[in-house]
Amino acid sequence: MKRVNFKNSLITLVIGLAMVSCGGGSNKSQGDGGTAESAGKPIDESGYAIKYDNGGMTVIFTAAADGVRKRLDYIYDDGEHVVYIQDYIKGDGYTGYEYESGEWIDDSYRARQTVANAEYEIKDLTKHYVAQGFTKQPDITVAGKKCEVYAGQHPEDMKIAGYSELNFGGRQEEIAVWNGLTLRLKSGDKVEREAKAITFTVPDAAFSKTTDVTWIK
Repeated sequence: MKRVNFKNSLITLVIGLAMVSCGGGSNKSQGDGGTAESAGKPIDESGYAIKYDNGGMTVIFTAAADGVRKRLDYIYDDGEHVVYIQDYIKGDGYTGYEYESGEWIDDSYRARQTVANAEYEIKDLTKHYVAQGFTKQPDITVAGKKCEVYAGQHPEDMKIAGYSELNFGGRQEEIAVWNGLTLRLKSGDKVEREAKAITFTVPDAAFSKTTDVTWIK
């Protein structure tokens, strides 16, 4: 699995924003309708899937409305599809499923950690960026959502869980956020990742051992 490990290391550096549950400044506003699409609930309390373009690679993060079941898909431009599913059962600890090279591996620590890292990297960190001197920019629309944009020089150390391995320190960086989600990350002149689709209709089948991702286009 040398090839996949290399790719996952690259993803950690490229995806770029932590997804800890840390609120986030004024972008808790409802933007272009906000939580109306998620049954009037905050994103954290609603099932959703978000699909990103990562420079030719597709990344899909999917979360169930129960806040427990989570899934991460990496679909590479050569057709390789790697899946990680995380289940948390109260009182019983974590169960992870990892799909690589055509087989599923149960109780995978790597699956749990990989999904957790991705979750860190998607949530809005506006309040932390503003505290570091990022300033509000004109709004933009990403994946049909009106996003608030903040830009500034990325600090050498954000001192946020999930951020220690990122290499954006010192670069000019820009984030576009909507309703608690980071929909675009730009580093310098390069768009590192950008959301292409969001859905709030996620079937239970999304958290089974399947490589089918038809719940999001």
